Formats: sequence, structure tokens, C-alpha cells
Amino acid sequence: MVAADEIGLGQGELIEWAFFEIRGGAWENLASLIADVGGARASFEPHYDSLRYAVVCQDFVLRYRDFHPYRSLREAELRASPTLRGTPIGHHEAASCIGFTDRPRNPQHRLDADQAPPLLLLTSRYDVATPYRWAVNAHRQATGSRLVTFDGPGHGVYHANECTRTAADAHLLGTAPARQPNTT
Repeated sequence: MVAADEIGLGQGELIEWAFFEIRGGAWENLASLIADVGGARASFEPHYDSLRYAVVCQDFVLRYRDFHPYRSLREAELRASPTLRGTPIGHHEAASCIGFTDRPRNPQHRLDADQAPPLLLLTSRYDVATPYRWAVNAHRQATGSRLVTFDGPGHGVYHANECTRTAADAHLLGTAPARQPNTT
């Protein structure tokens, strides 16, 4: 990490950059980053703090009155995973909600999609931002939904391959099969 600090890309920024490259399925970019660290200056500054409060703090039950309960959770995480040390996105999102003690406006709950039009769920089996089991669980709860899984990495898989594009295009253009029992 010393080399990253020397080029102005601190340890935290390097870890975040690597995480986002993996999340996007851009293994080649990550390999280049690792090879180039200590070379040309680079910076990465994700900025969506206002969205974190609106989405994360209002949708998830992440309520810490102050820093002490968050620190306890972080220490437990480090004991459980001393090498990987968790994910930057999880740390940012949990820390963003410190001090917010009001109830979430849209907390986690069973999916209520019985009256919804047929749903198409696109997912990646190795998405580091949203676990595959979340998509499978939503699929089970949404009667008549279709689950299309890209068997690779990445978050947001419309462009992953011909299968994902064809399924999404057919669904959005109204040429997909009618509502059926859940299929994968």
C-alpha cells in the first residue's frame, strides 16, 4: 500500500477502486491497476453520499445512535474476516447512517408483487454488491417472475451477453412470454 500512497492514491481509495472494478466485472482493469500502482497518478472518488441517506438509511435498518455500536460491529467483522476486511461499500453505507435514529421509511419486508405486471429479474451469480441469493429470494416471492442469471461477475448485467440483452429487450418490448409459474 505504500506505493499507492506515494502516487496520491491512498489505501482506502485503492481498496475502493479495486472493489468497484471487481463489482463491475472489469478484471482486466483491476489487473492493470495492480500492475500500474506506483506508476502514473490516479484517483477515484465515488460520490453518492446524498443517495446513501435516501436509499440506504431509509430502506435498511442500519440505526446506530453513535459510533460505539458501529465500532463493535466493525470489530466483529474484522475478527470474522481479517484478510478481506469487509467491503468499502458496506462500511460507507453503515457509517452514513450513524446518528439517524428515526424509523426507515421503506424497511425490508416480504416482496408484495402479486398485482404487479410480470417481473424480469436480471442478476449475476458473482455480484459482490448484491448477493445472488437476494435475486433468488425475490424471484420466489414474485409469482410469475422470470430470473435470468449471468454466470459471471458484475453488477448490472444487461450488457453482459446476448442472453441477458435478449431477455431484457423481449421483456421491455412486450415480446416476452406471458406470466408463467416461476422459472429460472
